[in-house]
Amino acid sequence: MLTSVVNRRAVAVNVKGRSGTATFTTVPGENLLEAALRQGADVPYGCASGTCGLCKARVTSGRVELLWPEAPGYGKKPRADDALLCQSAAEAPGDHGTLDLTLGGASGALAPPGARAGRFGARILRIDLIGDGLIEIELGLDRPIRYAAGQFGLFYFPGIAGGRAFSFATPSPDTESERVLLVVKRKPDGPATEFLFTRSAPGSRLEMFGPLGHATFDPGCGQDLICVVGGSGISFGLSVMGGATLADHFNTHRGLLVVGLRRPSDLASLAPFGAMAETAGPGLRIIIALSDEDSAPPEGWIVPGVEVMRGFAHDAMHTAMAGHCADLMAYVAGPPPMIQAVQRVLLLEAKLPAGNILCDTFY
Repeated sequence: MLTSVVNRRAVAVNVKGRSGTATFTTVPGENLLEAALRQGADVPYGCASGTCGLCKARVTSGRVELLWPEAPGYGKKPRADDALLCQSAAEAPGDHGTLDLTLGGASGALAPPGARAGRFGARILRIDLIGDGLIEIELGLDRPIRYAAGQFGLFYFPGIAGGRAFSFATPSPDTESERVLLVVKRKPDGPATEFLFTRSAPGSRLEMFGPLGHATFDPGCGQDLICVVGGSGISFGLSVMGGATLADHFNTHRGLLVVGLRRPSDLASLAPFGAMAETAGPGLRIIIALSDEDSAPPEGWIVPGVEVMRGFAHDAMHTAMAGHCADLMAYVAGPPPMIQAVQRVLLLEAKLPAGNILCDTFY
């Protein structure tokens, strides 16, 4: 039974999955996913913002408040006792004094302390327009963090309900940092991005929960890398392949970064990719794929080490792979249609195992 009550109090929560039961406690108003991750409880999640459905569970005892009942992650036919951990808050425990939920997938006990996320304040230091509807944002954090290349944060804006997930655009430095960089694409009718594109956004304060995300680069990886990105996924690509560059990965391994754009105006400058090509090592190949057939790259797009091709990102990837498909690790980030097209090529034609394809979907 899912109802709403007033004056919530801290509630002990059990989330049961195939691999064990995660136990944690919520504070009033805190969503269940953040409560779990803050305390190191190992629960599944993907977007952390209500769309992917990976954190969907069934309430078996107690009551929750649905923070976003219409969240796409519930699917077309949600059950009355369904609850997305990222869009639900504990209201009251059940008969045994706990709020109990059951996952369709696996969950464990505790994650390592170093992997635990937290919520803290941040301030927008600067916002620069870097393309048609694309901005770069520098944030100053109230406390330093360390994160893995490919991770993201969940950002909360004053007066806007719910969090918005944005990937960090740089790999984490060797030490903790109080600043993070984001690349964000404007979303039509999206209140968060509409705010970020206003003149009043610089200097504003917001909150971030993180770091989050499992699609990360492991510096100990001994495989060749493919990374295909589009839209706000550019942020993810810069972080993952930047992390591999810092690890000198492309001095001994192949790497392919494909950036899918519609037209050159989507990204005014290729400078970040040129800098990466210059420092990454001989194994990295960078391709900008322009899907608009009428697009003519401007003169400023001639950057050493960066190729420009016409066509969709998945086609450019397929051409560039040229049969080199064995022992690859693939990273994909962007809108769902692009990710699905890339996955089809990697799974059906390259025969890459599903476990070797890590995706970060930007809905």
